[in-house]
Amino acid sequence: MRILGAILLLCVLCGAQLKGFADDKTPAGQVIASQGSAKAVGPDNASRDLKRGASVFPKDKIIVDADSKVQIKFSDGGLINLIAITEYLIDSYSFKDASQSDVSSTTLVKGGFRMLSGTIAKENPSSHTVKTPVATIGLRGTTFAVNFVSGKVFVACSSGQVECKNSLGSVVIGAGAGNAYASVGANTAPVALAQMPAALAPSQFAAPPGGQSIEAAEAAQSAAGTQGTPPSPNVSPTAPAAQQAAPPPVNEALPSLEIEVGSNEGCVGS
Repeated sequence: MRILGAILLLCVLCGAQLKGFADDKTPAGQVIASQGSAKAVGPDNASRDLKRGASVFPKDKIIVDADSKVQIKFSDGGLINLIAITEYLIDSYSFKDASQSDVSSTTLVKGGFRMLSGTIAKENPSSHTVKTPVATIGLRGTTFAVNFVSGKVFVACSSGQVECKNSLGSVVIGAGAGNAYASVGANTAPVALAQMPAALAPSQFAAPPGGQSIEAAEAAQSAAGTQGTPPSPNVSPTAPAAQQAAPPPVNEALPSLEIEVGSNEGCVGS
């Protein structure tokens, strides 16, 4: 019986490892549009250019250069605009038709983005997180923007509700809160902002030429319901190919802040 139990345990562990391997080989999303220079660096340090139609995978580091931007649509229907001088890691990602095992875990190393969340965040909020050097962001049916500037995180909510919290305090922005913006430094409590800071100016989060506006994507979600779909019927997946070594990682050690995002509608626009 002990031998049989050991064999069963080994089968379970091997199955979990194989599932993780398979998920890493399944595209997390595809590039809808890009402007300038952007690339993805895989776990093997091989890099590939991110042009329209290129696929991104779990464990990819996405690097957007100066005067550049890229828009990616995830397989769960989420849409993200990454701005210039941004590094964004897809730590883990798996989507299988709104399953409880679905997960999206990413890290914003530097720079910023605006995002419309997809099915994972709406159906299983605790499984969708975005980390930054000073923030962990939990999503639930929300359109929001984040920019990490000079050691400060700035957050805007254009749909839903966002709670920013750390060990020093918390603040809610969005629907019913009276404010749509917040900021937090490395060693300060989060604060709501009555006016939009320059770091959250909407123009810098616009989609690249040929991309889809966040507003149009949000309207389509509301009309049809959020469903994981291919980014575009005219975009073919591109498998990763080795090109060049990855740049050295950015090392910034700062305290952690948590930002929790709610699903209420009617937030002041960003």
